[in-house]
Amino acid sequence: MTIQEMEQALIITPGDKGVNAKVQSSLNIVKICGPIVEVDDYVRFVHFTAKEYLFSPQVKGHIDEGEAATNLASCCIMYLCQDHHDPEIPKERLTDNLLEGIYRLHDFASNYWFKLVEKYCTSPQTKSHLNDLVTHLKILMGGRKRHNREAPKLSAELAVNEFQCFGADIGALLTEVAAFRIRCSGSSFSKAFGK
Repeated sequence: MTIQEMEQALIITPGDKGVNAKVQSSLNIVKICGPIVEVDDYVRFVHFTAKEYLFSPQVKGHIDEGEAATNLASCCIMYLCQDHHDPEIPKERLTDNLLEGIYRLHDFASNYWFKLVEKYCTSPQTKSHLNDLVTHLKILMGGRKRHNREAPKLSAELAVNEFQCFGADIGALLTEVAAFRIRCSGSSFSKAFGK
């Protein structure tokens, strides 16, 4: 993630779709995290061992990777469900939002929310925070229906068991997203742009 994406992600309140998404202050990640991170265009751990240490279950106070994926997935989903992503937003408001920097998390959120849900599903740690994630996925699914999008249909060619924990409707939505991403990965656009 970039510093700007992190700043935007930190102001997202789970469950609040109408929040003012304008970032009011800047984030000094190096001051907060010290020498374990470096910042160029993106914030990165200085070495893979720093990440291994922070996420190691053998270390007291470690970061649970599944929980971290869930929290970030929920953040991305809620961001994408906020009012400034309404397809019927007036052009003037859209322009104002762009100038205020409200869409700086858009690229990350739209590209990674599903990958983070998959990471949660495949995480070996216990399945904590499932209810929070289900709540946010229901909000996402409700937004799709509100804008007259077709309800997801379970693809026969792609039976994804990892999404069963979310229930039938959300499992179907996630399966359709997985199928869409598989179809897109073979497209000429993906090949041309390395996506």
